[in-house]
Amino acid sequence: MVTNDKFLEKVDSLNNKILKLILTIYSINNSYGDENLKKSILELKNNIDSSKDIENVLYDSINQAGFDYDNEQGIFYSRIDAWQYDYGYCRVYDEFSAPLSMIFDCEPIYFNYNNKRWLIEFWKGQYGICTGAEVGVYASEKTIYNETMDSENVFYDKISPEELLDISIVVRKNGEVIFKRKDKHWWVTGFILGEFSEPDELSVDINITLINEEMRDAFIQGLNYAGYSNEEIKIKDNSVEIFFGKPKTEQPYTNIKLLNYTMQRKNEYLCNVYNDITKQYETYDEKIDAIKEQSPLLYRQIMNIGRWKCIINLYNVYKSNKDS
Repeated sequence: MVTNDKFLEKVDSLNNKILKLILTIYSINNSYGDENLKKSILELKNNIDSSKDIENVLYDSINQAGFDYDNEQGIFYSRIDAWQYDYGYCRVYDEFSAPLSMIFDCEPIYFNYNNKRWLIEFWKGQYGICTGAEVGVYASEKTIYNETMDSENVFYDKISPEELLDISIVVRKNGEVIFKRKDKHWWVTGFILGEFSEPDELSVDINITLINEEMRDAFIQGLNYAGYSNEEIKIKDNSVEIFFGKPKTEQPYTNIKLLNYTMQRKNEYLCNVYNDITKQYETYDEKIDAIKEQSPLLYRQIMNIGRWKCIINLYNVYKSNKDS
């Protein structure tokens, strides 16, 4: 199979149009209580004029992109000092993901602890050319500005180094373990390059050790609110373990069959192209060099694991509007 970068350019252009449509819908969505967020979404939409605007910067290495590579398991995983650390998280990020070929199940768990509003979210699915899973931890100080806001509308900031949590994940595809990760972190991830999966083929055993009993109990309340029964939650000291299979919370409204099917066919194509180009090579470096030489656009896809720049740009625009 020979890669067709012109095909990828056309798909990127289509992604751009879909993203602008979603941004337009969000900018006029009256359910949001955050006027700064509405303004930021509209401003970002007006700044997207070509497919280049939704590209990430082209990193020289996967380390620069915020990841390391585990040769033993053959996975990428997020670094503790990844550049993404500074950019927080909110529900809108999930809504924008499908048009950018990130088709996943997500499970946001909201709770209050230590005068902060917390978000611990789980993800599993197809991230463009990678099968992957994530657990992210974010928090924002309670303020008059956000105290009465619905949890899904809050813009959550990064946590402090003192708030990092011990997190482990065991990721399975159709019941078979495909990788494991364990770290004290704010964003535990794993991505298998060239592996194609549907989200419902994947499941994740998640274990999180909270800071203390108070935080543990608040997190459990958040799990209960999301739809997890006490029978589905295992507790040992301040650690909580759950099984993430079929999500219990409402999924992003962009998670619709037609869009998912379209993006997944692109993802499957990219995985096939990657595997065809790299089948004669053994090491990660050899494979990446081959991709970089034969398909620059495919190389860009690899360097964009996790989150695209345009989604992160929303954070910058939002902070600018909020502080002005």
